[in-house]
Amino acid sequence: MAQIFVGHCTLVCDAYGIKYTKKFVNTLQDNICECGAMETLISDGGSALVSNKVKDILRTLLIADYQFEPYHQHQNKAENRYGTLKRWINTIMNITGCPAFCWLICLRYVCVLLNHLSSSALDGATPLQALLGMPPDITFLLLFAFWDEVYYKVDSDEPTSGSFPSSSNEKLGRWVGFATNIGDCFTWKILTNDTNQIIYRSAVRRAESTLPNLCVNPSSGESSQTSLPDTIFVRSKSDHADVSPEHSSPPMHTISPEHSSPPMHTISFDDLIGRTFLCPPEENGEQLRACVIKQVIDLDKSNQARKDNVQFLFHKDKSIADELISYNQLMEYIQQDSQAKTQGDLLFKFRAITAHQGPLESSDPHYRSSKYNVLVEWETGETTYELLSLIANDDPITCAVYGKRHGLLDEPGWKHLKRYTKTSKSLIRAAKQSRIKQTRHSVKYQFGFQIPHDYKEAVDLDNKNGNTKWQDGVELELLQISSYETFKDHGKARWENGKVTNATPGYQKIRVHLVFAVKHDGRHKARLVADGHLTKEPVETIYSGVVSICNLRITIFLAELNMLELWGADIGNAYLEALTGKKIFIIAGPEFKELKGHILIMYKALHGLKFSGARWHDRLFDVLSEMGFSPSKADPDIWLKKAPDGS
Repeated sequence: MAQIFVGHCTLVCDAYGIKYTKKFVNTLQDNICECGAMETLISDGGSALVSNKVKDILRTLLIADYQFEPYHQHQNKAENRYGTLKRWINTIMNITGCPAFCWLICLRYVCVLLNHLSSSALDGATPLQALLGMPPDITFLLLFAFWDEVYYKVDSDEPTSGSFPSSSNEKLGRWVGFATNIGDCFTWKILTNDTNQIIYRSAVRRAESTLPNLCVNPSSGESSQTSLPDTIFVRSKSDHADVSPEHSSPPMHTISPEHSSPPMHTISFDDLIGRTFLCPPEENGEQLRACVIKQVIDLDKSNQARKDNVQFLFHKDKSIADELISYNQLMEYIQQDSQAKTQGDLLFKFRAITAHQGPLESSDPHYRSSKYNVLVEWETGETTYELLSLIANDDPITCAVYGKRHGLLDEPGWKHLKRYTKTSKSLIRAAKQSRIKQTRHSVKYQFGFQIPHDYKEAVDLDNKNGNTKWQDGVELELLQISSYETFKDHGKARWENGKVTNATPGYQKIRVHLVFAVKHDGRHKARLVADGHLTKEPVETIYSGVVSICNLRITIFLAELNMLELWGADIGNAYLEALTGKKIFIIAGPEFKELKGHILIMYKALHGLKFSGARWHDRLFDVLSEMGFSPSKADPDIWLKKAPDGS
């Protein structure tokens, strides 16, 4: 979706792509940074538009707030501009034939056009003229049209389309707009043909010119096909600049690492083993998840490029036989699966019941020992028909909610669920508790890999996938824990009646657990976290301050004003630099290998403890003080140090 800002008196329009309405506050800040603060923010009063964060911004910048009456769009004077934008976008996309996922790029292009064109509502002036007081230059609008096929120059430090020095220094792409914040006014947005990404170039010429590039687009002869390397490159979601991830479905999923500043992430054939992906829907509406089992070489294609003769064996849930899938198909499914998820978010298994079948007779092909089947939508993206009795035994609350909504609680097979709906308050409370239970115990996936809940499950998954990725991640985490001397070993624990008899007096026993995750480049990570809720409530304060974003901006402004050099740094495992200051111990689990069952005194401030943040803040205070820094009076988290000359 997109958020559009329209000037009340100037008709200047700006568009920003957003994934959720709650991101409105970010687009408001972007618009204020680019165009300055408006006098009044007029909106329809939606919850995201009148949130506390938005009100804080309006109060800080002294911007008035106004909402027109709900369901009275005619009170919004920007509605006419919205209609104009829609008509122009539909016309341009219909004439050019550009794909549907380019709608956001086209919207931004149309906004630039309308801002530079005369409007009868402004007595012949342009919106930018009404805003700035002077007519804008439109020269750059006349050079290209939306979706023109163009040649763009490849930079000398970028890989070209070929592997020889004689390869062309140009590539084909589509002209899709103006680079408003990059380069000069003759820098353009180009949608590349080979990677389907937005790049910015000033060296651009029309492909329909009298001097065609026959190396890039040969008019005759055989088309050159270069074999792909053994390692494939997949862009992360953040690399799709200016393309809405909700509407984009780039056709290229095996691409070269070019035209992007973020690093490309490699996935070898071996790393694909154990990955899961969502298969296309079956005829009955079910959509199953499949797991890659092993790599297979097709000997009939051994004389072709390696990517063509490699296939993978995969297994689908509820399927008896395993199936084969080509390399390109597998990468396409994995890419689509990744785009369907939010920024590395974990997906929980059970979501809702969306449909049902029944009542069914024994002669019905869908009959499976139950008169009713329900279509279950899993959080992994799958949709499968399951027996009502089976789902009701596992989660009667969700079934009761669905049955009440569709008037099924008086039907055979549903009647026993009616008792859960006697009072609406108890039903809502039970539904929430059921949802929490599913969240805690359901299977989780991240970037196609199943995420373990604990160390035992991590070992089981490694054995199942034939690798040691999760165990390697745990070993690396514990190696870092050991290097910081986080624990002190006090020998083997002796137990009697469920209690440790040789623990140091005065020390409290707590637990630790491992949190697992998969990074966007396929790395398996583990983090040891303390169960801080088991510790006693601290008497002293555990507050740990952070610098405010407003003061950070002032600091950056002062540095720029005084021509000072700015540096950014990150402190790895910051909490482990500080001491706990508390008497706590744990009993080492199987992940500690040879220390399993030992008493480990917690010496450093481990993640998860209530006071770890405050202890790290104290440690940072001591170190900066020793270096000659002192906290400022305006913000105690901004530290200052006098220059050698005393200034």
